[in-house]
Amino acid sequence: MAGGSDHPELPSSVVVDAAGAGKRLDLFLRDRLAGVSRGAIRSEIAFGRILVDGKPHAAGRPVREGARIDLSAFRDRRLETIAADGEGELIVVHEEERFLVVEKPPGLAAMPRNGEDTAALACRLVAHYPELADVGGPLEAGLVHRLDNGTSGLLVVARDGDTWEKLREQWKWRRVEKEYFALVKGSLKKTFTILRPIAHHPKSARRMVISDGGRSAESLVRPVRAGGKSSLVSVSIREGRRHQIRVHLAGAGHPVLGDVLYGKGAEEDHVPRLMLHASWLKFRADGVGEFRSFASAPPADFKEVIRKRLGREGEAAAESYLENLSRRG
Repeated sequence: MAGGSDHPELPSSVVVDAAGAGKRLDLFLRDRLAGVSRGAIRSEIAFGRILVDGKPHAAGRPVREGARIDLSAFRDRRLETIAADGEGELIVVHEEERFLVVEKPPGLAAMPRNGEDTAALACRLVAHYPELADVGGPLEAGLVHRLDNGTSGLLVVARDGDTWEKLREQWKWRRVEKEYFALVKGSLKKTFTILRPIAHHPKSARRMVISDGGRSAESLVRPVRAGGKSSLVSVSIREGRRHQIRVHLAGAGHPVLGDVLYGKGAEEDHVPRLMLHASWLKFRADGVGEFRSFASAPPADFKEVIRKRLGREGEAAAESYLENLSRRG
């Protein structure tokens, strides 16, 4: 097991007193829970592991006197220690004092399911950077955001709690620029924007759905190389809702190849996996300084499908598009 300093024991619940009434939930808990960072608290609130009077409660929403804050799920989660995986490959694109940029391979989860699971990028991170065990949530290893298991590409890792909070704020408030390569069904030759809200599927915990009652989501789709039956596109997203690109493209009639939830799946599409790659990121490391940008070429399995579907011209188009992104900075 990898781990940093021992976590202080948490109570199963706390009751808001007169002095705490009217404070934001995250600030109230930061003041009450010794040794627990505000970033860790906000992460647990976001994942629904901190409840107020038995219900989810926004981090920035005030708490009333007498309210009971349930910390039992947070406490149990905090007792888990992330397991290190020193055998799996870790590809570091960029490293500096405050953060890392790494490549997630396809088929690997970003975070482990529990403290025993080692099949996750986070477990590889703590094997090489043990101090990350104490950054972010208990099993996050400093990861600022995530990618679906089948998706490959860039992820940002904060190396300390302060940087983690500042980066998470940028993702929350849509101050990060993100682009993905996607191989999709059909011929796409024009740029278009998808503005469709996304919600959880009413009957499936695994799926999302376009719904007027959902949360706003915007995806800008640019053709990179069009073929007769499939196309390579680049997709810029603002919000980063769960499965946003997959849901939007499927709703537009161009599902991502290999998508088992919103398309036909890898076997019927004759591809090795979900053909989605996080290719470009732009953000401020400290939230206020200069922007930093990072690019990632698709891995070998993705390039092979481009070559088979769109020829050498498709491969060259992807390289040219990524070069232009890098120059744009």
